Amino acid sequence: MRALPGSAEITRFSEVLADLIGMQFAEAKHDELGKVLHKRMQLHDLDCEAYLVRLTAAPGRAELAQLARELTVTETYFMRHIEQFQALAEVALPERIAPAMGRPMQILSAGCSSGEEAYSIAMILRERFPQAGAVITALDLNPAVLQKAAKGQYGTWSLRACPEETRARWFRKSGELFELDASLRSMVRFEERNLTEAAPEFWHEGRFDIVFCRNILMYFSPEQAQAAVARIAHAMAPGAYLFLGHAETLRGLSNEFHLCHTHNAFYYSRKNVTTAALPATATQEPLPPMRLPQDTSWFEAIQQAAARVHALTAEPAPAPQQGTAQPDTDALLLQAVNASHDGKLDQAEALCHALLEADDMNAGAHYVLALCREGRGDPFGASEHGRIAAYLDPGFAMPRLHLGLALRRMERRAEARIELEAAAALLQLEDPARVLLFGGGFRREALIALCRAELAAIAALEERP
Repeated sequence: MRALPGSAEITRFSEVLADLIGMQFAEAKHDELGKVLHKRMQLHDLDCEAYLVRLTAAPGRAELAQLARELTVTETYFMRHIEQFQALAEVALPERIAPAMGRPMQILSAGCSSGEEAYSIAMILRERFPQAGAVITALDLNPAVLQKAAKGQYGTWSLRACPEETRARWFRKSGELFELDASLRSMVRFEERNLTEAAPEFWHEGRFDIVFCRNILMYFSPEQAQAAVARIAHAMAPGAYLFLGHAETLRGLSNEFHLCHTHNAFYYSRKNVTTAALPATATQEPLPPMRLPQDTSWFEAIQQAAARVHALTAEPAPAPQQGTAQPDTDALLLQAVNASHDGKLDQAEALCHALLEADDMNAGAHYVLALCREGRGDPFGASEHGRIAAYLDPGFAMPRLHLGLALRRMERRAEARIELEAAAALLQLEDPARVLLFGGGFRREALIALCRAELAAIAALEERP
């Protein structure tokens, strides 16, 4: 019986796994990692040091495959996050079919697990574009799930989001399982591949028209995620589309893509060409608790506070440096914030659009555009930019507060409660510089108090008979 690995050995195992397969494990997962490490030591009849040395020096494909089998979550289902498949059917495929004329469209499902995603893509192609030629390549590190995918046999749980007509058309009952139509199975080619490997013969320039890489990057270390995205971007044609998991974003990973938002889904298109924190201020006097009247928008509230905002951000914006191709995005954002607070909406929007030309994943610019759209009486545009800001930066409190207040005014109380609760939680952790810049002149405590007051008002309304 081999001795159980200690915490230092588990940490080292975690670091080796990050290098070999890109997966990053939080400390909370170390007990699970320790069990896997001990199991592999026992199987190979090696002590911990010997196993880690062997894994580092010559891991072997079979050992990596077994580790992937034991450490990855493989549960998925057909048409998961249907909004993305609607965007695929109505935006991405129609736009990529024409450039692919004369050759099969190349589609990649990276981290395909047991094949439901790749086969969902095949279904949409056959149903919407039956004459379009396409090759779907599906990758995973785990050979066990690839074997299951190739068989094309699934239980009812995998089909839970499929409409009845889809089941009837593409599946036939085979005992307790549903067997996928052979014509769809023939459209997908499965490969065992590690996304952290360079493999230039696979990731050759401009190969793919559409890439699905959902819920993979979230497990990678930042460095591995950045490298994987760079490989994927290199292998995508200009204008090709990339779909990530609904909780994943390219912010901080790549500037090679434009953000798209349709069908209530976020996704990306490949660009045609590769392309400072604010200072703290002196402590201010405490602000009294506030609650907005039912018919008062957040835009109106911060306009009323414009004088305080200017006092707090009196530092002049730095002038653009001579001889640089890119504008100073921090300066543009500060100017846009002040212009929006002054009611100079044309100027604020122009500054935001200039900023987004340089960095179209700038959450702050989208938030200021949300304020401008609200000021122009455009609730749809305000909501659109607010949701983009919240997606691009899940830790950004102000878009959640803005959305919550807007939903409260529309009497959409359940949705408003979700956004206001999220805003209150995020505000406690928000960067002081960002509270200063985007908080409308109000301090963190006042903004949290606003969230709580609005939540209390919603609760009181819901208690009425």
